[in-house]
Amino acid sequence: MNNEKSEYIDLVSQVKNLWKSKNLILLLMLSFSALSLSISYFMPTKFMSYSVLNIVEDEASDNAVPSIDIPSFGGIVESAGLNLKTGTSNLENIVIETIKSKSFLKHLLSFEGISEKLIDNSLDSDSSYIEIHEKIYSKDLSASINKNTGLIYLSFKHRSPEFSKDFLQLIITQINNVFREDKLSELERAREYFESEYEIARNASIKTSISYLLEKNLNSEMLANVREEYVLESIEDPFIPEERHSPNRVIFLIVGAILGLIFGALIPIIRFNFLNQDTNY
Repeated sequence: MNNEKSEYIDLVSQVKNLWKSKNLILLLMLSFSALSLSISYFMPTKFMSYSVLNIVEDEASDNAVPSIDIPSFGGIVESAGLNLKTGTSNLENIVIETIKSKSFLKHLLSFEGISEKLIDNSLDSDSSYIEIHEKIYSKDLSASINKNTGLIYLSFKHRSPEFSKDFLQLIITQINNVFREDKLSELERAREYFESEYEIARNASIKTSISYLLEKNLNSEMLANVREEYVLESIEDPFIPEERHSPNRVIFLIVGAILGLIFGALIPIIRFNFLNQDTNY
């Protein structure tokens, strides 16, 4: 009973001690809030544009494959536009990792004016693409997949709201172009292989099968050439943001006030409990 009474008295003493120090606590809260808010004004203001995208499904992959001597052609049959694999595609992850890669950034920097605008005086003008990737691109770019819907979310932050939108649009356009060019090169190599196999084939059924593969190859090539959104189609196009994304000055203000409250409370508690000094601020 005496212990409970002692603990109660001690708690009351602590509260009274803190109340005596309310002016100090309030002063520190205001000081830390002002300091945090001041720091936020020295940080670069950035705007964020984002886009929602969907992986384009190849219509040719849904077509049934006739009776073909598949082993005789190996994996190159898929280059004709035929999907012989089962299970879910890993294309979403490939697209995401390509966008995040250093080699893709190097490709983007080859466009006129992109390097200067992307750096925006935050790095030396002669900085390598590896340094730009490490200090700017990987920090300001966000690319993720919604596992439930399969949708891809892309966002990019920059001091210029116009450039954040333009650069994000460039990423989407070029990822489509890169995948299209890779596919067209693959189709061309496959067509050359099929044509050479057709010339040396003696069996009529083999010739028929190769003819079918050549037809599918040409259809896939036509589709790749005419489809602008080859691998990514936009659901939400990039836009010019109207409000800044960072720094969030409200959060800076709140964090500063919380830190001021913590330090303001610690000082009288330490003085009262460990230094045996009464506080009266």
